[in-house]
Amino acid sequence: MPITKTIQPKYPIRYKSFSGLIFVIIILLVSPLDACRLWATISLPGYTLFDSDNNLDSTIREELTEFQLQGGCRENSWPYNNHNGWAMVYYSDTAIYESNQLIRSPLPAETDSLSFYQFVSQMLSEDSQSTIGLGHVRKASSGATDIPNPHPFLMTFQGRTYSLAHNGNVDKTVLLNLITDDGSDYEWIDSHPPQTFGHGFWQDDEGWNYVVDSELIFLWIMKNIRDENDDIFRGLLAALSVLEKEHQYGKKNIIFSDGSDIYAYRSTLSTTIDLFYSDGSFVNPELNPPDYHYSVMSTPPQDGLAGQLNWYPIDHRMLAVLSKDGIQEYENFPDHVINSDDDMQIPLKIGLSNYPNPFNSATIITFDLQHMSHVSCQIFDLKGRFISELSNKILPSGTHQIFWNPQNVSAGIYLVNMVVENQTYSSKVIFLK
Repeated sequence: MPITKTIQPKYPIRYKSFSGLIFVIIILLVSPLDACRLWATISLPGYTLFDSDNNLDSTIREELTEFQLQGGCRENSWPYNNHNGWAMVYYSDTAIYESNQLIRSPLPAETDSLSFYQFVSQMLSEDSQSTIGLGHVRKASSGATDIPNPHPFLMTFQGRTYSLAHNGNVDKTVLLNLITDDGSDYEWIDSHPPQTFGHGFWQDDEGWNYVVDSELIFLWIMKNIRDENDDIFRGLLAALSVLEKEHQYGKKNIIFSDGSDIYAYRSTLSTTIDLFYSDGSFVNPELNPPDYHYSVMSTPPQDGLAGQLNWYPIDHRMLAVLSKDGIQEYENFPDHVINSDDDMQIPLKIGLSNYPNPFNSATIITFDLQHMSHVSCQIFDLKGRFISELSNKILPSGTHQIFWNPQNVSAGIYLVNMVVENQTYSSKVIFLK
């Protein structure tokens, strides 16, 4: 029979400052306990996470310095108060067999500096040959809170290690009923019982209290991948499409990897964007050549070289696939329909760039088309407000340039949003006066 326990939601403060008691009450009513922070990175073909000749090492270290701060102490302001431990893992191959490729700590990352940077140095060393890294700082919403961070959850079979880190809070009873087909089939969960961290059998009352909802999400996804003959894309689609229908209000920010690619999915009704990816390009490409890695972060750095990377928001219900060949976005991923012979295609890059950038009069937006395509180009501010439409027409193949001469626009950072054949490309421009 399915377990019918009810998990009570909890509501933390999620902002650094407030202006009045009413605003505090509103935030408490709409903000779930979901402040865990995620980080992941993948190197491009021919590179590892060690690269002394490019900006790679320094930008990754800056990302991880910011990530460590987010694993702060209880008394620090959000997002720097994820105090229930930290963990990281790295891949040098599709399988993880070496214990030194994984670290878990019950301490806040901010105060566990020695272990944190020893592992970072090892992961980014030339000897490690690492190509993918994944990290999680925890603010527990379910399960044990006084244990080494159980994220990322790992499962190895058929020569491949799958991993998942999650930010959010999903009803465990809903997840269990999905995994067991409403209590009629316990084969999968009996073969892969969730952890209780020393508190007995997972189906007992005490053991169930220590089961982490994120591990049940992982088991549900892995079951669907198995049912889809180890096809990750179809497995994620099957798992998330059902989960969104059964638990549409639960927050499901996920980073998933199979050692070859990174899959980042964001699902939340909150208006706060809390998952971004970088394609290694910089706001000012004239000053900085591109990094040879892609990254995902809940809260990217604002300063330093890593803060100058182009960080693109992952929209609600969007899946971003970061592979060594490029980045693919799937908007409204749970509603995606594929045929039995569909393959997951990585879109061709169009070489979107802006020069000069920053600029104080006009900037030139340059891009390439491999064949005749419809091109929509619009400008938005960082709050997502529409500013201007620069193109909405079919263009021939070749290199194209579009001029933007802002009129009655304040100085600041703006987003160039270009849609070519249903694929979206973005870049930042800085307008100075």
